[in-house]
Amino acid sequence: MNSTSINSPVAPVASGGYSQALEVKGVQRLLFISGQIPESVNGEVPEGFRAQAKLVWDSVRAQLEAAGMSIDNE
Repeated sequence: MNSTSINSPVAPVASGGYSQALEVKGVQRLLFISGQIPESVNGEVPEGFRAQAKLVWDSVRAQLEAAGMSIDNE
């Protein structure tokens, strides 16, 4: 089994030097995504829960796309 770090260039950079997503290949292909925050690539945090939640999901989508996946993958 091998793993690959995934860090999308269109999601904010993770502080602390960790990867925002980790792809594990072996019997199955798995992608673990963590640490998505409501912050833009420019470091801006929008006001309001809806705008912040949308930004987090945009970052999750960006990590999936960086790994060659989409929200439709199961």
